[in-house]
Amino acid sequence: MLATLGFLAAACGGDGGVGLQAGGSDEPAVQQPRSATPEPVEAPPVSIPDAVSLQLTPVLEIEQPIAMAQHPTSGATFVATKTGLVAEVDLESGTVVQQILDIGDGLAGDFVEQGLLGLAFSPDGEHMYLDFTDRDYSTVIAEYPATGGVIDAEAGREVLRVAQPESNHNGGAIEFGPDGYLYVALGDGGGSDDQYGNGQNTETLLGTILRIDPRVAGDAPYSVPADNPFVERGGRPEIFLFGVRNPWRFSFDRLTGDLWIADVGQDALEELTVLPATEGWGRGANLGWSLVEGTAPFAASSPPGEGYAGPIYEYGRTDGCSITGGHVYRGQAIPELYGIYVFGDFCTSELWGLAASPEQGSLGRFDLGLELPESSLVSFYEDPDGELYVLSFEGRIYQLAPG
Repeated sequence: MLATLGFLAAACGGDGGVGLQAGGSDEPAVQQPRSATPEPVEAPPVSIPDAVSLQLTPVLEIEQPIAMAQHPTSGATFVATKTGLVAEVDLESGTVVQQILDIGDGLAGDFVEQGLLGLAFSPDGEHMYLDFTDRDYSTVIAEYPATGGVIDAEAGREVLRVAQPESNHNGGAIEFGPDGYLYVALGDGGGSDDQYGNGQNTETLLGTILRIDPRVAGDAPYSVPADNPFVERGGRPEIFLFGVRNPWRFSFDRLTGDLWIADVGQDALEELTVLPATEGWGRGANLGWSLVEGTAPFAASSPPGEGYAGPIYEYGRTDGCSITGGHVYRGQAIPELYGIYVFGDFCTSELWGLAASPEQGSLGRFDLGLELPESSLVSFYEDPDGELYVLSFEGRIYQLAPG
């Protein structure tokens, strides 16, 4: 049964917004970090394959798919669309099983970087989380009960709200890390040239990747781990990394736990940074924006200083104009791709592989021989077996399969 959430004036300052319960105090609680973070696993060396034959197999048609996730206990697969729908789907039959949530009337969606942007389930399967831009032009992280894969669409709760001064650079990726915490990507506030100065400002949540425990903590709507880098040394305690422009998509390597962040550039360079799990995912690292764009000086004559984490790979405007981050392939169907980071570019919508690792650095990018219609490659999904799917704004979801 499709549930359409109503408006709640208190949540959105007047005439627009999804109906979410208030989240309590605006001040996050600080809690001791969990002790169950798994030990990182060393991956075998990677290399550029001599040859690989691939195809994109259509598995589902749905309007403007933007994110996918599987419920960890029921096994049900869910798709979120930019227009505000969350639907349970069956990829084997290519059907929509049921539409369970529609927040479209409460979204800002005039620009490609607005709308419903991210979807994730808590590791225990008890909650579903969404990242969207509401009609107040704020980024909202919302929580819905999801026990047994059954989403309670009427019991939504606002976890976090961040005002967005412009319509672009909303980020939108949300993922639970191997440590069980929710990581949230936020752009620098939009416009151009980091005009609000957020990239290097740790007193704002914009231009960062956050790390939080999204569960209610007393009167606070969420808590932050005590080992977050700015809990005791100034800056917003939710911040885990800073110095990003628009980290549209990021992912954790399911084998090693390494964090791969694809950050959309401005005038010249698209960049990809990998932060090893063995080094705490770069805890507190500065990814450089807007002092640098990629490795090139932007607003400074020299790179950032201590704590700077530069990209493992970058490419320029002859290859594309907006990186779409993907995943390190850990499936079994395409052994030639094992350990290869699969990604692409939104503008050209070409798909690429990158042979790279924190230990080896970048060995080079290669063409997968696949592409979608221009300006349609919006996201990737990794299923529990490590197989990859490609989400296209043309209204299709494809599985990456042997040719």
